[in-house]
Amino acid sequence: MRTKSILFIIFSFAILLIASCSKPKNKEIIKPFNDIEVSSTKKVEFENMAITSIEKELGRSKMVTNSEDISKVADYLKTIECVSVNQIEKSPDLIISFIDNEDNHINSIVFSKNKIHIYKNSGTDTTELRFAPVDKKIIKELKNLYSSMNYEEYLLIKK
Repeated sequence: MRTKSILFIIFSFAILLIASCSKPKNKEIIKPFNDIEVSSTKKVEFENMAITSIEKELGRSKMVTNSEDISKVADYLKTIECVSVNQIEKSPDLIISFIDNEDNHINSIVFSKNKIHIYKNSGTDTTELRFAPVDKKIIKELKNLYSSMNYEEYLLIKK
């Protein structure tokens, strides 16, 4: 009886030790937008994919061309804290594209419920980075931000 009790205690302790060692490590919090450069950006396009209305469009796009508003967007993005992830989110809620004079997308940032995908274009190469935001209210705050700006709006896709 005593041997069984000792074996049970050792076995329980070993399981607890293994479980505590396999605990996921805390991921490093980073600010992925710190290197966004707005000097070559001439307009920022917000594509709100979640809008549907009486006109039955599947989304609206808002083009911001005011340099002060472009700086506001970049300044807000620089405050976002994230952790790196590998999962892909299928349906975007909001897409922000930084566009230069020749209508080339410099950066495209896709915001989904719990994921952020960044596409950085440099010539013919595109780099994709994936993150999960620390703050879950980012999409709401971005929608409030672009609602307060001067922009031109147009339909993306009719149903």
